[in-house]
Amino acid sequence: MISRRDFLKRTAGTALFVGGACGTIAPSAKAYTLRSKPKLVSQIATICEMCKANCPMVASLYKDGTIRLAGNRNNPIHGPALCSRGLAATRLLNHPDRLKFPMRRVGGRGQGRWQRISWDDAVQEIGRNIRKTFATRGGDGLALFAGGRSARHIKSFFTNLGCSNISDSSADRSRFIRALGYGTTFGTVPDPALVNLEGSRCVVLLGTPIGENVLVPQVRQFSKALARDDTQLVVVDPRFSAAAAKAQHHLPIKPGTDTALILCWINYIIENELFDRNFVEQSCLGFAELMDHVAPYTLERTATITDLPKAHIAGVAEIMGQAGAATTIVPGNHLSWYGNDVSRVRAGAILSALLGALPQSGEELFDFTATSKPVDVARVLGRIRSADIGVVGIWGQNLVQSESPSYFVTKALRDAKFVFCTDIFPSETSLYADIILPEASFLERDDFCKTWTAQDRKVIAGSFKVRDPLFGARPPFDIVAKIASASDLGDRFSSGSVKSLHELDAKGLDTNLPGLRRAGGVVVQRVSLAEAELVPGINDEVLDDARLEEKDPFLPPVQTFKTPSGKVELASSWLGHNGYETLPEYAEPLPVPEGFIRLVSGRCPVHTLTRTSGNSWLNHEIAENVLWLSEVGAATYGVKHGQRVRLESSDGLKSIGLIEVLVTPGIRDDCCYASHGFGNLSPLMSEGYNQGFSVSRLLSRSRKDPVSGVCGLRDIFVRPVRG
Repeated sequence: MISRRDFLKRTAGTALFVGGACGTIAPSAKAYTLRSKPKLVSQIATICEMCKANCPMVASLYKDGTIRLAGNRNNPIHGPALCSRGLAATRLLNHPDRLKFPMRRVGGRGQGRWQRISWDDAVQEIGRNIRKTFATRGGDGLALFAGGRSARHIKSFFTNLGCSNISDSSADRSRFIRALGYGTTFGTVPDPALVNLEGSRCVVLLGTPIGENVLVPQVRQFSKALARDDTQLVVVDPRFSAAAAKAQHHLPIKPGTDTALILCWINYIIENELFDRNFVEQSCLGFAELMDHVAPYTLERTATITDLPKAHIAGVAEIMGQAGAATTIVPGNHLSWYGNDVSRVRAGAILSALLGALPQSGEELFDFTATSKPVDVARVLGRIRSADIGVVGIWGQNLVQSESPSYFVTKALRDAKFVFCTDIFPSETSLYADIILPEASFLERDDFCKTWTAQDRKVIAGSFKVRDPLFGARPPFDIVAKIASASDLGDRFSSGSVKSLHELDAKGLDTNLPGLRRAGGVVVQRVSLAEAELVPGINDEVLDDARLEEKDPFLPPVQTFKTPSGKVELASSWLGHNGYETLPEYAEPLPVPEGFIRLVSGRCPVHTLTRTSGNSWLNHEIAENVLWLSEVGAATYGVKHGQRVRLESSDGLKSIGLIEVLVTPGIRDDCCYASHGFGNLSPLMSEGYNQGFSVSRLLSRSRKDPVSGVCGLRDIFVRPVRG
C-alpha cells in the first residue's frame, strides 16, 4: 500500500512534483493499491483552492467511492503536478472536524458552544439583522472580512449594499502593495507566480521564499531556471532559506534595510553605466531625478546600513548589469514587512526598468483613477466595539490570526452586536459568531473560470463540481442568495443563477462551459504577437496607413505603457499628484529594544497559513513551527537545540504554547525566524489545535505604510523564555 506519507515524501522537501493522491468520501472506503485498483467511473476537471496558485486539477472518481486528484496535463503553465496541499484536498470532504450543519451560539462568545438549527432559521436570523441594520444605517452599518475565491458572491452583495467596510487581508498585504509598487511604475502589475524565470540569466529573490511558499507554476519556472548552467541566483534574506541553499550569492541582510540595498544597486548601475541606455532614453521618465535621489546610497554607506560587504553589493550589481533584460527581480507575495513596503517594492520595479527587464504582457492593469486604500481594520474593529456597526460578516477568513493585535480582534468580536461566519472548518474566529454556516468545499461546487496569461499563451480553466456537498454544506452562491432574500434585499444580489453567471463568465473569455468540459477542463489560446511582446499603450488605437508610412522603418518601435505618461515612470506622477513621494524612500526599521531580537516570519511548504492546520495528511509532515536561533542567540538566552521554550514580546505578550528551538548557522544573530500558520486555538479542531505558536499573536505594534496604509508584520521583538 502507498501511504500518505510516501505520497508527500515524493515531493523532495517542498512537496511539489507528485501526480496524485487518494482520498475517500466514506470511512469504509479503502485507498487502492497497485494490486487492487478499482474501476474508474468518471474524471472531472476543477481548480484547486488550497492556496492562491489555483492549479487546474483532475479528479478521478472510482467505483468504491475513492477520489484521486492529479494535476491537469492539458495545462501548459502549471503542468501536471500538484503540491502536497492539493494532494491533501480530499481531506476536506470527510474530515471529522468539518462544519456540517448551520449552528447557533448557545454559550458565551469564544466558548464554542453550539446548537444545530435549520438552514431556513439560520439565514432568516442573518437576514433579519442585515435588514434591521441596513434600514437604520445603510451599508455603513455593515462590515465584511472575506477572502478566497468563494467570497466573490458575498463581497458583491455587500458592495451592492453600499458597504465600504470590506477587508481581504491577503489581497491587501500582497496584491495591493505590489500594485502600488509596479503599477505606478509600469502601469501593469505582474503575477509573481507567472514571472518567466526559465528565460532569466539572473534571478533575484528579495525575501521571496520560493521552495517554501510552494506555488506550482513559480516553482516549475524556478526549477527550470536553476537547471541552466548560466543562471545566477541571488537571494537576499537574513536567513539561509531553501532558495539560499541553491544560490550562488546569498546576502544575509540586516532585517528592514532591503530598500537601502536596492537604492544602492540603482546608484551603482547608473554610475557604472550598466543600465539599458536606449530603453531609458526612449521609454522612461524621471531618470535625472532618480540619479540625484540615489546618489547618497554609496557602497560605503549602504554596507554600514545593511551589514553587507561592499564587494558583495557591487558584485551582484555587476551580475545584474551583465544579464541586463535577462534579469528577473521576483515581485513576491506577502509584502507587508516594515511599514515602508511600497517604497521597497517600487525600488525593485525601478531597478528592473533600468535593466530593461519589463513585466510580462497580459497582466493586471493598475487603476490610476482609484484613490482609496484598504479598509483601516483597526478603525472598523473600534466601530464594532462601540456598536456603530451592527452586522459583521466573516467569510473564509480567520480574522483572529490574520489581523493584529489579536487580543484587540477578540475584544471587538466579543462586543459585536451580531456576527455570522461561513467556513469549512471551525476556526478560532468562528467561535465568536452568533450563526455559523457550513460552506461547500471547492470539490463540491461549480465555480467561475480562471485564466492565466504567460508569454504567448492564455490558459482558461473550468472549475466543475466533483461531487455533491456532504452533510448540510451549501455552495457560496446559494448561501448568499438565501441571505439576500431573507434580508428583503434580493434585488441587490444577482438576478441570475450560478449557472448563468458561469456561462457569461466563460463567454467573456471566448469559450463556453461545454467546450471546456470536452477539452478536459483546460483551453489554451494563443496570444497575438503584439500582445505577447508589447505592453499595451495608454492610448490604444488602430494606426491608419498614412501614420504607418510616417514611421522610419529602420528605428525600433517606441514602447508605450499604461501609465499617465505612456512611459515607464521612474518618478511617479500619480504618487506625486496624490501627495506622496515620487521616488522610493528608505526608512530605518524600528529599533530593537535591548534584550530582545527581531522575529522574522515566512511560509511553510506544506501549509497555507491556518487554512490547512486541521489537515491530518499535512500535519503528518509538519505539525508545528520551530524557532530558528543562531548559536550566539541561543547562548545569549541560555537555550539549547531541541529545547522547548516560550516567546515573550517586548510588550509583554507571551506565546501560549511551547516552541522547539532549532539552533542553526542559517540565521543572523540579531533575529530569529518562524513560519506562519500555526498556533490555532480552536478546541473544535482536533488536528492542529495548539500546535506550535502564532506569530501574529505576538504583534502588538507596527508602522503603517504611508502609501498603502497597510501595517507591517515584522516589527515583533521577542526573547525566548525557558519553561
